[in-house]
Amino acid sequence: MALEEYKGVYVFAQQVDNKVDSIALELLGKGKALAQDLGEEVVAMLLGSDIRDQAHLLAEYGADKVVVVDHPYLKDYMTEPYTQAISAIIHECKPDIVLFGATAIGRDLAPCVAAPRRSSTGPCRSRSSRGGPSPRRSNAPGRPLRQGCAA
Repeated sequence: MALEEYKGVYVFAQQVDNKVDSIALELLGKGKALAQDLGEEVVAMLLGSDIRDQAHLLAEYGADKVVVVDHPYLKDYMTEPYTQAISAIIHECKPDIVLFGATAIGRDLAPCVAAPRRSSTGPCRSRSSRGGPSPRRSNAPGRPLRQGCAA
């Protein structure tokens, strides 16, 4: 797969009890800035059950698009169903960068999503194409999948 096929900054929009968690909103801000620097769009990934009504909030906080996976198995966080859903989004959409919150859920989910892609995860305090290490092409096989946290 050509690296040029990977486009966009995707943010895992963590929710608890069908409410978007504040870490998702913080990551959207960071993701939006990164996407603008790279000339790409920021996409939120929202998983849950009966969660569609939360998509508008993600758009208000900067998501250009929101991918919603709504299924009863995704009501509460469980590693395997969430890994399968996020992996399907990544396989279909081919994001350049994926950000996960540095929460218990994000730290559990990110490595599970990264491992089959021979990617790695790492903390991301603040990234910019203007300085510091570039997270470019972080989702391509063998490249790091960024586990982000708001700085």
